[in-house]
Amino acid sequence: MPAENESYTHKGTAEIRGLVLVNGAPAYMSTVFLCPNSPHFSDWAAQANPLLWVHGTLPPLGAEDSKYVRKAQTDVAGRFSFRGIPSGSYIVLKAFRGVKKVVRLEEGQTIEVKLEDSIFETDPDRILEPIDAPPRPTGNNNPGFPR
Repeated sequence: MPAENESYTHKGTAEIRGLVLVNGAPAYMSTVFLCPNSPHFSDWAAQANPLLWVHGTLPPLGAEDSKYVRKAQTDVAGRFSFRGIPSGSYIVLKAFRGVKKVVRLEEGQTIEVKLEDSIFETDPDRILEPIDAPPRPTGNNNPGFPR
């Protein structure tokens, strides 16, 4: 790991407070990562792209990488926080589907971050069937369903 990330392991006085929303509602028990905004971690965060990963999850971190990455879980209101952060540029990343923001912190600063995700397709050009389409048969109601 390059020395450029060493300062991110120190104790600081900055704080990040955040909110995770999925389809406009608070996301309970979402995992949020905080990592240095370096080429190495930018590449890692980019791998959470939902178009590249079936479940949109992140690849595992190596033992050396994990000392630079902090992790938080959202509460019932979708809130999370990271305290004692040294100054620097960071990636705040929602683990599932890779929703992220890049932030710059100075000592003693507190910032608010909102990570918003939508798991439903809302682009009308990409919707495959009309909303008023009849429901598809399921289970044994489908004549082609193997019995």
